[in-house]
Amino acid sequence: MNVIIKFSTVVVLIIICLGVTVSQIPPIYAKSLPVFVEDQLNKEEPDVYPMVDLATLQKSVVYPETAKRSKIEGTVFIRALVSKKGTVLKTEVDKTDHKVLIGPSVNAVKKARFTPATKNGKTVNCWVVVPISFRL
Repeated sequence: MNVIIKFSTVVVLIIICLGVTVSQIPPIYAKSLPVFVEDQLNKEEPDVYPMVDLATLQKSVVYPETAKRSKIEGTVFIRALVSKKGTVLKTEVDKTDHKVLIGPSVNAVKKARFTPATKNGKTVNCWVVVPISFRL
């Protein structure tokens, strides 16, 4: 099943639980899945989800020249562990349409600043999936 992500200025990102990939999450149910929050032993959903300005993040992505010349387009889904301070601690490639698009996607996500997730008024580390699109 293809996952279609609609971008808006500020979007609550798809939060995933351990062992679930983007390709397994139907978009209509994405917000109702259980959430894996690093600091919570009971793995409950945070009260407030991590957020990022996807429009700004998308503008910071550098389109690889080799991809431009070859007219390669696609989307890369990056799993990111967002810290209590809103920085990205770790990234993993969840899905990609083309390998040449991975490097710029990871670099952009690592530089992004998120509003961290909170649970009971305290910030918590949380995994999110960030879609990065490449369109000519």
